Amino acid sequence: MRTERALYRCEILKLHVRIRSTEVKENVPPAQLKKLLNKQRKARRKAELEKAQAVAAQEKREHKNKQVPANSEENEFQSQDELIPEKLERVDNPLDQAIKFLKPLQQLASERIETHLMAFEIYYRKDKPLLMLQSIKRAFRLDNTNLELHSCLVRFELKLVTLKKQAEPTAEIPVLTVIEQEMKPILRGRSAAQMNKEFLAENSNSLPALFEGARMTYLLDPSKQDEAIKLTTSLEPNISRISLQTCSKIYNALRNSEFGMADKQTEEYKERCHSIFPYATIFKPPSDPSTVNDNCLKQSDSKFVLERQENYQENCKESFKESRQEISVSN
Repeated sequence: MRTERALYRCEILKLHVRIRSTEVKENVPPAQLKKLLNKQRKARRKAELEKAQAVAAQEKREHKNKQVPANSEENEFQSQDELIPEKLERVDNPLDQAIKFLKPLQQLASERIETHLMAFEIYYRKDKPLLMLQSIKRAFRLDNTNLELHSCLVRFELKLVTLKKQAEPTAEIPVLTVIEQEMKPILRGRSAAQMNKEFLAENSNSLPALFEGARMTYLLDPSKQDEAIKLTTSLEPNISRISLQTCSKIYNALRNSEFGMADKQTEEYKERCHSIFPYATIFKPPSDPSTVNDNCLKQSDSKFVLERQENYQENCKESFKESRQEISVSN
């Protein structure tokens, strides 16, 4: 496109030079004619140079495209659609896009447990058991007491149970054999329910731990909904690590039905959190109409005061100008 534009520009310039030269020769004196002809020669040389550069650039691009294979990453990148925000926000393959962000993190932030926890969440949704195993082993090596790792272990154990049920009784699946062998030091022969029971007993006073344990309690047995909600919404004085971040996470989980339908418990929990964090927007109750009207009146009053102040300042400025003019006239 740039080459065609440059060539077109050169041809227009040539035509312009020819027309101007005929007009100049007929109407311009010899001295000025010489100067104009010199300018035209310079313009012509410049146009030829631009044309040569454009042709060279086009040949270079064509040569490069011949060297690049048709299925290469660079060619694929060039053929991608333009970056439209609405299209990027609603991608057709969100998990594949998430993996694109995960790969650099696995290379550059492999010592952060959050990288491997996120990897597990992605591969869990893509149903990739070997990659789930890889993520769990890496996270376990970094911090085997991590609270979110506990929920990963419970869900992975449930996934293994499901895979065993789907397999034929007499068939030996190599993938399951490898996973069971690698998970022995981590699971130590415990089931998912046993792991969760031990976890809750060891962390009975920590709100973030109670939240993870309650989530797994409901996942293991949905009939224990009331017990799970009671565990995660406990804000008793003996509970430690009560923070706005954790309470907000619990409230969003309740609101998103991660513990089933619990509208009443969600509103009660919101009211209790509002008493602890009165300035947190997420826990604020709906605005009272009378309060809204009072706020509107206050805003209108403040606007009136500001207008009065602005008018007063303008009057002062005008009075000052008039006094200066009178002083200058008297002098």
